[in-house]
Amino acid sequence: MRACHKLVRSIAQEACGNLYEVVMSRNDIHAEWKRQNPQCKTAKALESLFIAKNWPQCIEFARATMAMMLGRLDISDHMKHEIYEALILDNKIPVGRGAASTSNFINQNPTLRKSIMEATQRMMPSSDTSH
Repeated sequence: MRACHKLVRSIAQEACGNLYEVVMSRNDIHAEWKRQNPQCKTAKALESLFIAKNWPQCIEFARATMAMMLGRLDISDHMKHEIYEALILDNKIPVGRGAASTSNFINQNPTLRKSIMEATQRMMPSSDTSH
């Protein structure tokens, strides 16, 4: 497991869940994943295993998404502060800087990127947007 701030991890896991939906929309890939993991008896178990194994591949994407949110006008100052603090603290963790191959895949899929951005906003603490 790669070390990162808990908010980065949470967003990476959410991104990985969205990635799972896109990747597993191909029946052949889904069938192979299911065949490789017979211990998973439900669709939720298959998804959970995928996320558990692959979320670290989405860390760089999560960091980039959070950084991009700092410049958005529709994000409250309070939320931006939370994101900024998480990124600063995350940057102090000496391990966990990996390749961004999943980021490239996500960035090339606008629907997936939008879905992850919306999920990221929902995950942030609610705040008054009038700051």
